[in-house]
Amino acid sequence: MTANYKLVYHGNKANLPAVRDAGSFYLTDDTRELYFGDKKYGEGVRLYTSAEGKPATPAEGVIYVNTDTGVGEVYNGSAWVVVIKGYATAIGENADDSTVPTSKAVKDYTDAKVAEVAGIVDGLGALAKKDEVSETELEATLKAKINGKAEQTDLDAANGKLTTLIGADAGKSARTIANEELAAQLIPESAKESLNTLAEIAAWIQSHPDDASAMNQAITALRNLVGTLPEGAVSDTVVAYIKEYTDGAIAALNIGDYAKAADLTAAIGRIAALEKDTHTHANKALLDTYDQTNEDLKDAVAKKHSHANKTELDKIVEGDKAKWDAAAAKAHEHANKTELDKIAEGDKANLDAVVAALTVGTF
Repeated sequence: MTANYKLVYHGNKANLPAVRDAGSFYLTDDTRELYFGDKKYGEGVRLYTSAEGKPATPAEGVIYVNTDTGVGEVYNGSAWVVVIKGYATAIGENADDSTVPTSKAVKDYTDAKVAEVAGIVDGLGALAKKDEVSETELEATLKAKINGKAEQTDLDAANGKLTTLIGADAGKSARTIANEELAAQLIPESAKESLNTLAEIAAWIQSHPDDASAMNQAITALRNLVGTLPEGAVSDTVVAYIKEYTDGAIAALNIGDYAKAADLTAAIGRIAALEKDTHTHANKALLDTYDQTNEDLKDAVAKKHSHANKTELDKIVEGDKAKWDAAAAKAHEHANKTELDKIAEGDKANLDAVVAALTVGTF
């Protein structure tokens, strides 16, 4: 803090101190700028780079300019609004109205287009040098250019190929071709000829009734061997039902309610040991050292008491009382007693109010 500290200073910008108090305001009379310590407030334009990015908490009404792209934006409290378009150093096919091209970008683009037009004019040859061109001359020149690209016979041949199916598909409808493609995807090439279609499969079954009957008999025989699930079974397979029935039967036995033979044997051994053991104490040696009478114990119990501040009392050591007596005997003194005696009732409240008014708050 500087000497003769003040909360607010003012003067011309040229006299603004280079080193300023962090808690003071500085107002420039000629430029009307505001500083709080070394921080400046109220700039109309603030700069940033693409690497830095726009501030996370921008001020409203201030233009933020990207020094890399030239874009200027203003934050309106909820969104950024572009007020200065960025510049473009080249004009490409995807150019739009979001940027403004530089003068060099415009020159480069114009030169390229002029060169392109010049090439087209040169392609017309001698016809481009005439002041007047007849319709016949123009027609002949354009025809020559077109013939150089493709002959009419080639175009006619290509047109015929595009409108007529050739090869194995000649004469077929689009539906027929689609069905053939679908069948080829569903049935592999290695499949037997007799399984090419579902219709042929059905025909095979009808023409082999004995084979179908044999399959039905085999299925019935298998069902008789395995059996069927009884009514009320939860499982849906024979194997699962066998497990279901076995688990239920084991649970009905309540095996968990019976003690194991080994546990019973161990318990009997412990009971026998307890019956043989005489009355003993783990601390018998300590008990044998007691020689107090019953009256002594009663007296000790009667004198028993406690202190709530036992922890603090345990800190008192020899000599503490003498120190306390010396402190009590010493008079209460202040080096500035004369000034303190001048303080009247209410002065402290007034002083607190002044300090609160001069304290810089935060938000």
